[in-house]
Amino acid sequence: MTPVAVGVLAVSMSVDAFVASVGKGAGAQRVKFGTALRTGLIFGVVEMITP
Repeated sequence: MTPVAVGVLAVSMSVDAFVASVGKGAGAQRVKFGTALRTGLIFGVVEMITP
């Protein structure tokens, strides 16, 4: 893959994780720090193994 293709893939995957996190946070009443950290780690791991 070219560096440009890798960059486009990285940006698109990070935007995907960001949108999913915002959606999950918007649907919650009160988010605790531990829950937010766990959710971020789960999204991060899934996005890391996706490619």
